[in-house]
Amino acid sequence: MDIIAEILETDRLAEESLAEAGKKCRELIESAENRRRELEASVSGSTEKLTAEAEQRCAEKRDAALAAAESGRNAEIEKLEQVFDRSREAWAQQIFERIVSV
Repeated sequence: MDIIAEILETDRLAEESLAEAGKKCRELIESAENRRRELEASVSGSTEKLTAEAEQRCAEKRDAALAAAESGRNAEIEKLEQVFDRSREAWAQQIFERIVSV
């Protein structure tokens, strides 16, 4: 009977070990799943932050380019106004002469 008792005890210990291993396995899976969720949230937050930073840099570059274009346009308009101011009287006279000579 001692052999049967030993076999039953060994079987019981094996079942306990198997149950403990199953519990540890479930805990590891749960821990891994929690870590995966944490990493996804972290990556998502990082991605959103990087996207916002990239959009900000693009907006700054766009604004700088627009300011440069506007500055160039204003400089050209100023040059044209200076040419017009210098030539206004002569052009008015030429237009008048052409109208009168017809």
